[in-house]
Amino acid sequence: MDVTTVYSPYDYQNVYGQGTAGNYDSSAKASWGTKMTGQTIENWRKLFYGDNRYSSYALTPQKDYIKDFYRTGVSFSNTVTATSGGENISGRLSFTDSRANDITPNFNQNRQYIDFHTEMNNKLVTVGIKASYMHQKTNNRPGQGEYGQMVQLVKMPRGIRLVDLENPRGIGAYINNAENWSGPSDNFANPYALCASENGNKVVRNRFMGQLNATIKFTDYLRLTGRAGMDWYNDAIKNYNTLPDPTSSSVTIFQDQSDQSRVQRRPYLVFLTSVFEDFSVNANLGTSVENMKYDVLSSSSGRFAIPGTIALANGLTQTTSEGFSKRNSIRVRPKLPSVTKVWYTLNLTGRNDWSSTLPAKNRSYFYPSVSVSGIMSEMFNFPDWINYWKLRTSWAMVGNDTDPYQLATLYYLWTTGDKLGGEGDKVNPNIIKEYLGKIKALTDLKPENQFVRSWNRIPLLQ
Repeated sequence: MDVTTVYSPYDYQNVYGQGTAGNYDSSAKASWGTKMTGQTIENWRKLFYGDNRYSSYALTPQKDYIKDFYRTGVSFSNTVTATSGGENISGRLSFTDSRANDITPNFNQNRQYIDFHTEMNNKLVTVGIKASYMHQKTNNRPGQGEYGQMVQLVKMPRGIRLVDLENPRGIGAYINNAENWSGPSDNFANPYALCASENGNKVVRNRFMGQLNATIKFTDYLRLTGRAGMDWYNDAIKNYNTLPDPTSSSVTIFQDQSDQSRVQRRPYLVFLTSVFEDFSVNANLGTSVENMKYDVLSSSSGRFAIPGTIALANGLTQTTSEGFSKRNSIRVRPKLPSVTKVWYTLNLTGRNDWSSTLPAKNRSYFYPSVSVSGIMSEMFNFPDWINYWKLRTSWAMVGNDTDPYQLATLYYLWTTGDKLGGEGDKVNPNIIKEYLGKIKALTDLKPENQFVRSWNRIPLLQ
């Protein structure tokens, strides 16, 4: 079980209340008004919304909003495992159930995970199978950045009381709206309204991952290995907003149903031989084929006809959309013979990719890498206080392609008005691969004196 509490990094001023230039102003958004000495002020809920449930109160400095708003988070996980095996076969099956109630009110996540692994081998062939399935439910994941509760808490004037914000639903004309200290506003929000059950989201994810690998050992220095794997997941997402600010015209529900899958096949040949007692040479040739596919179907209800009834059919302006993409790539990874001696290592590698998202003439791109390391304390004579000193340096080029469908003008179909967007996306049919070069140097230094701190992996250049 894990217990989490919130950390507040802010140091607030607790002298001046809501207002500006030393004067109290209930409509001000800053906290540089009059000094807070316990003077009586009218409650903002009654002033802005006519909410008679809330009466005047004494203006005094409030405690840390962040620590008072967030709760103690608790999560726990339970696992059951069964294993079995013999001389030529082994297997493992496990089930894990984890549940978490986050520090943000109304945010929780439950996950169930099943994992299976088995391996069979003899003198010539080794075969392994891995499979796992995950089912995850997430309720009311909080927004981040400017859309999250943290920003709203930090922006509040120091005299605003959390007790006046806790029940955001208004009365009368505002019965289907959230009330906030700022009055109706599209820039400020009640943090309790952001995590209320009326304004939430639900995400259900099902995910399956599997891998099959086999190795054929021809000799002690030559073997052939192949791997095939897949990663598929489905997300069912529902976002709803039934208690908005009065300035918002969107009382809606959004639903997404998406599938994403990735299939990889990786055959490669490994050659390993020892030349001398203090030398070794290693080389391999690897390839992989990757196919990615993405499908999504989205729908929106628009404004609700019946307030509070969370259903697509309750929408006055229902819309739907769908999207899909495919992406294929082939990779070849040769690793040239690397030489390892007791006191130094040299590695030369390369990789060539072919991507379906690039134009045919630019579809292939290659990037190499070189790394050298040496144990300086073995190669040269140093003072006795240097017990171990190693230097490592590397140079590498890395490449990248782009997202699918960036080579030709792309048009959209609309459900209202013109069925075809007239201009389409602006694209570059001659787009090329992205290249980035990296140079890195590190040193490991370990003095002999045990009372002297060892310096490990000190970056010299990057």
